[in-house]
Amino acid sequence: MPTIVHLEDDPWIAREVGQACSKAGFRYIWLSEPPDTLVDTICSYKPDGVLSDINMPRTSGLVVVHALRSDPRTRSLPIMLYTTMQSDTVREQAFAAGATDFFTKYATSPEDVVAALVLLIAHHA
Repeated sequence: MPTIVHLEDDPWIAREVGQACSKAGFRYIWLSEPPDTLVDTICSYKPDGVLSDINMPRTSGLVVVHALRSDPRTRSLPIMLYTTMQSDTVREQAFAAGATDFFTKYATSPEDVVAALVLLIAHHA
């Protein structure tokens, strides 16, 4: 069963994405806040993909992407950002940091985000 690690501070979004992941056959791991040992923690779940918010209380999803891309264990892992931020500048920053894909919350349903994850993971395999 493929595993998704989701970094998201909003429990409602996490619940909706978690339900969509379960329906799609994913094992869903929710981290409400990136831990201090971010890369080690994510690696411990052996994920097939990572989904992250950008705006979180203790860090940015852009920092998460950079940390994952900087570590050889997670360098090629599909990373999708799912955020309320809509500007072209943020989108450009996300891809420059190494995000594989980018979706805007409330404009893209959790089901559509999970469908995109399915494709990313299939392409990555």
